[in-house]
Amino acid sequence: MSTYKHPELGQFELDFNIWLNEDATPHFVDGEIIVFFANGTEDAPSPESLEGYEWIAANWPQVLSLIEAQVWEYYEPYADNVEGVPKFNSVQEVWGTELLLGLNIVSKIDFEVTLQFEWQADEDDHEITFYVEDGQCDMHSVDG
Repeated sequence: MSTYKHPELGQFELDFNIWLNEDATPHFVDGEIIVFFANGTEDAPSPESLEGYEWIAANWPQVLSLIEAQVWEYYEPYADNVEGVPKFNSVQEVWGTELLLGLNIVSKIDFEVTLQFEWQADEDDHEITFYVEDGQCDMHSVDG
């Protein structure tokens, strides 16, 4: 199996056309996450995906601002329908409750951010993926 060593994130393995590290440790979050680099060769991820990670790592607050409207779109009906969820008045109050689970990176303008939130009900193991395409986030999906 082909492997690639990223200087910050560690060892990646090639799985079909995706480079995968299930134990990546980006400097901008506490703990391990899953990172996918889309595309590339048998030797390394694509330069665009590596540049995408560098941009995300250097601009994490901007990444959060890209997805904030979709975060709020997820939060509002959740808070209205699930007992015990804190009542936030704005998306800025939601930040700090997110748990980053993974990144799927094609480039610095095309990537996915997968989160869970501390306020999700204990039995709720759903993961929410926010899709950034052409530098904008207009949708999210819920898995789990």
